[in-house]
Amino acid sequence: MAIKLSRLLVILSLVLISGCYPNGAEFIDDIDLVYTNYSNQFGFSSKQTYAIPDSVIKITGDIFNDPDGDHKPSFLSASSAAVILDKINQNMTRLWVAKGH
Repeated sequence: MAIKLSRLLVILSLVLISGCYPNGAEFIDDIDLVYTNYSNQFGFSSKQTYAIPDSVIKITGDIFNDPDGDHKPSFLSASSAAVILDKINQNMTRLWVAKGH
């Protein structure tokens, strides 16, 4: 009985110690992952549209800054976002024209 109890205590100790491992993921963005895959047979040149968002997320550095406490990202002002989105649209149109469409 004492051997079973000591084994149980060792196993529980290992579980508790492994839960305190330093340098692990502290925030969800530490473990975010994006995976993309495509087929080589897909005709990308046949597509004539693209999509972009209507707003731009403000990136201020490595640390998430949440002054209002809503756990949502901050966005650039509409006028600043319009400059960025207009440039993307210009580049996409230029690419479209350059490909002879």
